Amino acid sequence: MTSLSNQLKRLAVPESQIYKQKKRLVSLLFDSSDAAEIDREKIFAIGNDGFVQLKAIDKSFAEFEMHLFDESILDLERALLTKDANEKLDETIEAFLILLTPYLLLGAAQKCLEWLIRRFRIYEYNVPAVLRCALHYHESNTFVRLLQTLAIPKDDPLWNWLIPTQLTGQSIAKSDLCKECIKNPNLLIFLCDTVPILLKLARKYKWNLASFTIVYNFYASLIGSVIYFNNHLTDEFLNQLYPYIIDGLNYHMLFVITIYIFDFRAARIISKKEEQLKFIEHLAEWNKQTDISNFFDVFFKSLFLATIEDIVEKEASELVCIGFIEKCLSKIDLQVTNSMETINVIAQYYISNFDNNDEKFQRFSTAFHRSITILSSV
Repeated sequence: MTSLSNQLKRLAVPESQIYKQKKRLVSLLFDSSDAAEIDREKIFAIGNDGFVQLKAIDKSFAEFEMHLFDESILDLERALLTKDANEKLDETIEAFLILLTPYLLLGAAQKCLEWLIRRFRIYEYNVPAVLRCALHYHESNTFVRLLQTLAIPKDDPLWNWLIPTQLTGQSIAKSDLCKECIKNPNLLIFLCDTVPILLKLARKYKWNLASFTIVYNFYASLIGSVIYFNNHLTDEFLNQLYPYIIDGLNYHMLFVITIYIFDFRAARIISKKEEQLKFIEHLAEWNKQTDISNFFDVFFKSLFLATIEDIVEKEASELVCIGFIEKCLSKIDLQVTNSMETINVIAQYYISNFDNNDEKFQRFSTAFHRSITILSSV
């Protein structure tokens, strides 16, 4: 038995698997027939050119040159690597893809991906890591093209919902992504985990966190939209999100983004379902762990915006959001000076848009003064 056969037998990899990629050359930049005519050295040159451009934009990429963009890797075969070597390579590729996320739509980034696809077969070995990066751009053509390179097993419970999109070539609407996250909470947790993974890698490699705005915005928008689109929101579902919210409140870079999660639509839904969601109990617990007074200022603002929406249809006595504010302040020990100022600014702005004789103004005025009374007594 040849040395190569012995290695393949030990790794439980069919010998033909190494050569299979020569028959099916997956490519992001070229169609399959053209890709088959481009040798490995030329693909490396394309990838290296993209890598040099990325280094000029962000010097943090230099960390990955030796492991992913060195000429010595030209003859590497992943199928022949040991399990430990493949795991280390996976860690490097996953970190690189996190760093690549803000730049994915750039041609330079796609050149790098072309090399990683050809040399490291990330379309097969690193599907979750590729999607963690690419789903930030789920409405773009770049996402669709990258998705169509991936080998997603039909029985993969986390990603098989993307197979129809691979076939149709249509991008994924935000509402569809949210609905899938509601249907499959494991998908939501996977995507939310991107932020703590990013923070960990940033500490390790000394990355500039200000470069990752796309990641923070996606994280906040996703959680907020999932709350908004979920017609059967439960305490159990929200419990899965609370650890990420706490991380955001404790981490300065994410604080504003975390607050954004609770826009007036989400705030209204949460306030109306307080008995089932027990949100105030969680707020009280958060308040023990960290200072959330600034969070309350913005959250109360969202609740008042929701109140304005409710005024059109309800009497003041039925304004759930105002009642929710009162309940919060009666159960949670807070400094409310800033909250009062916030509410006053909001109130004055909206009152100016009502006619003094208008019934809606009277409703809002009643609700506003009722809330000020409870604020003043805390």
